Amino acid sequence: MVVRGGNFWIAPMMVQFEEGSYAPKRRLNSVLLFIGGVGVVLLSFWGTLVILDYLNSQPLPTIRSEFIQVNQAGNLHRLDVQPKIVGAWTANGQNNAAESVPLAGGAYGSWSGDDANTGVLTYSNISLKSGPVYLPFVTGPKTDDLEIQLIDAETGKTISTIRPPALVGWVLLKVELPTTYAGPTEIEMRFIDNGKGWGQWMAVGPPYRQP
Repeated sequence: MVVRGGNFWIAPMMVQFEEGSYAPKRRLNSVLLFIGGVGVVLLSFWGTLVILDYLNSQPLPTIRSEFIQVNQAGNLHRLDVQPKIVGAWTANGQNNAAESVPLAGGAYGSWSGDDANTGVLTYSNISLKSGPVYLPFVTGPKTDDLEIQLIDAETGKTISTIRPPALVGWVLLKVELPTTYAGPTEIEMRFIDNGKGWGQWMAVGPPYRQP
């Protein structure tokens, strides 16, 4: 190290400063501040990623469904929705063991004279924005290979799948939006009977809504 006329030599680099100044110290402080600032930015970015990953991993509220007693929902008005049928579903095609349909709109059943019958019934263009919908519903004593799919009407993707228990007496299937919900509000409801065994059938009436 050599000091020559106010020049501070560190081979092979020369840094000029005025005699008695603190230029090297100030430069070191600037470097440390820069490194500290970069560290804060990186930590903030990492923290944001962690929060976003946590939020994305949480299950989103989905459309709610439940089976309720018929007398739990009064003053119901039928919606003007016609079913699309593939397979053996027929008007009033429920097994004779089922009681009369509790509402005046009738029903469609997949039994249609034989437990081995199968098929799909779909109600489309059901909006849940104005409140829950209610559908009369009954099954045979066996519900293996029976399911109800709630479908996003816009994308065709399945929102949820309901596998009903044995409901040998008429109930209401209630479908509604949760309080906090940002998903699709217009749905299709598919009632799928793939069961060919004894007692594997179901029947459903049209959707209703309270005013």
